[in-house]
Amino acid sequence: MTPIVSGVNMLNAINLVHKDVARASQGLLFQTKKIILLHKGVMSRARNVSMLFMTTMLVPNHIQSQICKGREGVMGPHGILTPFSGCGMADHVYHDGDCCHYRALANGTQIKNMDVIYVEHSALSRFVSQMLPSILSRFILITGKYELFKGITPKTVEAIIRSKQVIHWYTMNPWFRHPKVSGWPYGIVNAVMYSKALDVTMHNPPLRTQGVFKSHLGIGHRPWRIGVPSGQRLKLPEYYRMIASHTHMLSPNGDRPDCYRHYEALGLGTTPITELHSDLYSFFDGSGLLYAQDVHNWTADTEHRPQVNTSIVYEATWRRLLQTAIATKQYPIRL
Repeated sequence: MTPIVSGVNMLNAINLVHKDVARASQGLLFQTKKIILLHKGVMSRARNVSMLFMTTMLVPNHIQSQICKGREGVMGPHGILTPFSGCGMADHVYHDGDCCHYRALANGTQIKNMDVIYVEHSALSRFVSQMLPSILSRFILITGKYELFKGITPKTVEAIIRSKQVIHWYTMNPWFRHPKVSGWPYGIVNAVMYSKALDVTMHNPPLRTQGVFKSHLGIGHRPWRIGVPSGQRLKLPEYYRMIASHTHMLSPNGDRPDCYRHYEALGLGTTPITELHSDLYSFFDGSGLLYAQDVHNWTADTEHRPQVNTSIVYEATWRRLLQTAIATKQYPIRL
């Protein structure tokens, strides 16, 4: 059990921890509101610090610096789109710990008409049962999660679809079709290293050869990858250089159909060869990605390819597209 200390001592300790965390997190975007020196305020700030420690323990070290600080903040270096970008674009966040804890949704009365709520997939069932019934205003829902989560039940899905308060539901890796539902991008996992690769290719573009880059593909719990051509394992800088030096890249499904490899290729101007279905992942329309390809035996002409839209890897692009969709009520997002 945590020992009880006086309010003044507790605040001093929290201030020290606050400074240490800000230094140690190496780019973790962190901001806490000023508080009044009352017991309630002290406890509130203590909870914020505790949540920050919990977040940094749950999220892998190489992406801790990409966690959002607020709706105006960027997720990572150069504003790279990441699995956490939906948090920063939302007015309210309902989560299980590995998403940003700012603007955490406490009760349904906080929601105003046309607000955007981000809910982690692992917290979606709890959101539907405990929060959705108290929301009276109509809102936009975005759901997703950095790690794979398979626990969303048909009952939870039906409750969201039937709710009159949910105007539209954007979800990472959509697994069914409905007019009220459309896809939301996954993004780049290691935005720190990827932004460096973008800088390198921008200032010193590699000679792009006609051909297909075959990256190393782990099989493990992905038996559907058996037979897909796979290359050697490379360190990240060399891996990104190889992507940028080819016109195409094999990008089969990972543990989910939409994965970071698609975005790594597009941002570096390379065409990803994917197994994605265009009706579920229509937000890639206009990006240059190839849908529904045979990644086991791809033999298409590499000399003629669609133009690649590299803006897909920037958070500002998706912030603008989301705002436009809400303003025009044309909710399925396309570039």
